[in-house]
Amino acid sequence: MARTDTFSSGSAFDIFRFEGSPAQSYGVTVFGPKVKWAPFESIRRLSVETGFYFPLQQDLERQNSEEPFLALDRYYLWLSSIYFDQPLGDKFQFFSRLSFWYYRSRESFRENSYLETPISVFFSYFPNRRISLYAMAEYWPTHYDDFEQKTDPFNQYFFQGGLGGKYQIIPGLMEGELLLTRFLAGSEGKGAGSTFNLGIRFIH
Repeated sequence: MARTDTFSSGSAFDIFRFEGSPAQSYGVTVFGPKVKWAPFESIRRLSVETGFYFPLQQDLERQNSEEPFLALDRYYLWLSSIYFDQPLGDKFQFFSRLSFWYYRSRESFRENSYLETPISVFFSYFPNRRISLYAMAEYWPTHYDDFEQKTDPFNQYFFQGGLGGKYQIIPGLMEGELLLTRFLAGSEGKGAGSTFNLGIRFIH
């Protein structure tokens, strides 16, 4: 069995800002190890990744503050994903991801542990070796009833679509990425608005 195991740390740095208000929150929110491997020699483009993350911040939901409410749990997170990609000629590629987000809540408005199972698909175009353009779609269900405080399959959801691009600033070492998304549908309290995502990635 061929394996491509890696062991690395993961973290998240989040900034939230309210429209028309100076209120914001930022910081490293979680940290933890993750492992990724290819389980099947015959399906080399299928890979699995799993990680366990620990919360680093206190009162992320601002429950003990006069500042605006921020819907961020303080939780232990077990995050696992299954990836698959398929080239479509020399210039195009299909990529899919199925994830399992299992939250062990702490100091959260959700009293019990819960599961989310987002699925994402990406269709990419590569005009040259340094640039890639893509369209994406994502369906994200939450299997929990906030009112009853209990597990309830597909109780909440949102669906979003977007367009993005990547550019290798330093080929083989560093790239920049821009993604614009729009929430197209969702249950009450979800599926509204849009996002603007900009990042720098170091390649290794």
